[in-house]
Amino acid sequence: MEEADIPGRCIQVHVRLLNEGSLCCRPTTGLVVAPRVVRLDATPDYDSADEEWEFTPGTLVTLTVRSDETGPFLIAVAEWRAS
Repeated sequence: MEEADIPGRCIQVHVRLLNEGSLCCRPTTGLVVAPRVVRLDATPDYDSADEEWEFTPGTLVTLTVRSDETGPFLIAVAEWRAS
C-alpha cells in the first residue's frame, strides 16, 4: 500500500457505490497527488446514470486501507480539501 504515498503514481483504488441495495465498491484508478490523496479516474465504462459513486471522477479523495476475504485494498473515504 506504500504506492499510495508516492505523488505521481497511478494506483488502483475503490469507490463505494450508492443506492445499490447492498454494500459494494467499484475498482478504478487514481493519480496520487499527496500521501494517501488521489484524484479519481473514471472507469472506461463509467456512466453516472447507471452507477452512483460516492465520489465522482475527478474528485480529490483521501484513502484508507480496508480488508475483505480477498485481502487489503485502498478505498476512498472522504473528499480532500487543501488547508
